[in-house]
Formats: sequence, C-alpha cells, structure tokens
Amino acid sequence: MQKRPLGINILAGARGLSAVEHIGLIKDAGWDAVFMDCNPALTDTVADEAARCGLLFTSIHAPFGKANAMWQESEAGEAMTRQLLDCVDDCADHAVPVMVLHTYIGFLDSYTPTETGLSNFGRVIEAAEKKGVKLGFENVEGEPMLDAVMARYADCPAVGYCYDTGHRMCYNHGRDFLADYGDRLVHTHLNDNLGQRGEKITWYDDLHLPLGDGTIDWKSVFDGIRKTGYAGPLCCELNYGNKPDCHELDHVLAMQMDEFYAYALEKLRRALQL
Repeated sequence: MQKRPLGINILAGARGLSAVEHIGLIKDAGWDAVFMDCNPALTDTVADEAARCGLLFTSIHAPFGKANAMWQESEAGEAMTRQLLDCVDDCADHAVPVMVLHTYIGFLDSYTPTETGLSNFGRVIEAAEKKGVKLGFENVEGEPMLDAVMARYADCPAVGYCYDTGHRMCYNHGRDFLADYGDRLVHTHLNDNLGQRGEKITWYDDLHLPLGDGTIDWKSVFDGIRKTGYAGPLCCELNYGNKPDCHELDHVLAMQMDEFYAYALEKLRRALQL
C-alpha cells in the first residue's frame, strides 16, 4: 500500500495528561495525523496544537450516546439531531474535513429504520453539504440503520463511510462493508479485537486493541482498502484502558503514554507490511 499519513485518536486525559501534552507525544512518536471526540470547548486548542506540530487534524467523532433517539419523534431525537448539527458547525469552523457519526447504539434482536430517523439524518446531511464537511457513517450495531441512511442518501456528496475494522469483527459478523460502501470511504478506525466471544454480541468484545494484538487478518483488511482506491490517511482508533472487570489491555496500561503511542505506530506499520 502506498505511503500515506498515519493517524491516531487523541486520548486526552489518559495518564492525567492534557490534549496538548498528548498531541506532543503523538508527534514525537512519529504519527502524521490526529482526530478527537466532539468537545467544542477543546477544538480550538487541538486545532492550534496540531497545526503547530505539523499534524493533520483529520476528523471529529460526533456524540453517539443517544444515537438511537435519532429514529424517534421525541425531544431526545431532536436534541440528538441538534448535537450532530453543532458538531458539523465545529468541523466547518476548524476546517476539519470529516465528521464521523453512528446511526445507532444498542443491541436488539431486530432493527427497523423509520422515516423520522431518515429525516433527522437528512437535516445533518444537508448542513454538512452546505458547510463542505464530509460525513463518515460508521459500521456499528444496528446495520439496517446504516444501510437505510446510505441508501436514502446515496447520491449526496457529503455522505461517506467510516470503516471500523474492530466493529466489523465483533459486531457485524465479518460483513464486507467495503464491497458495499468502499467507493464512499472517507475515514478509517483501525483497531483489533478477539471477535465475538459469547453467545450474544456485547460491548465487552469491542476492545480497540493495537493492530496485531487481536485476531483480525490485516493483510485482508489492507488489500480491501487498497481496492477501494481510498488514498486518505489511515487512522487508528484505540483504547487505553480495560472494560470493567476485564484485562485484555493490561499490557497497554503497563506502558507510559509515549511508549503506547510508539508501540501503536509500530504495530500499524508491521500490519501494513503484510
């Protein structure tokens, strides 16, 4: 795969370090790009420090804690829509090219898209088009919701896809999303895990490990990305901490932050060499 910028999420707060301190460590480790969770109070600081360090600021991850409310005609649905619209504004104000967002949160036996939800997402898409922001709809739980949005707004230039490799492994039963949406790929969340380990899919399987610390076939992943023609940054979305009563990331927590960022970059580079 051709050389391209390599990026990682800013783990602000980990080890008690500020976003500025984390960005400095990311730069020193050799990364080329960063992205952050939505936090309008912090965006100015991140944008300024990333620019000072010569790092690309690739995306902002929109709030998703009540994403399922988008599909309901309710005050919660309207509030969630407003949060996404505000995040579009935050991206536009700081020249951040991509906003990553979820179409659902939660595990159900079945998922039914609604016209209310499609209309709410349509408002966000319309705002993104006006402001020149690409939307990276991510593969998460509730695949029919993602499919419904991608189908309804297939011709909208602001609508793109964010490929989360870990979610595909533990939430989506290995579905080939790149075959469906690879032509609209605008961002990546590269991360590893151990797949679905119980009878039911749970949040506990979504580990966000460094590449190669789980069981994902990375040669297949990067072969798939190459075939899409996507030429943007390759970004990892990793955790620095265990789920409650779990220990899969103990080896990560044993590292200082500078060691972790260097380790994560080395693991990505090794995966790219496969």
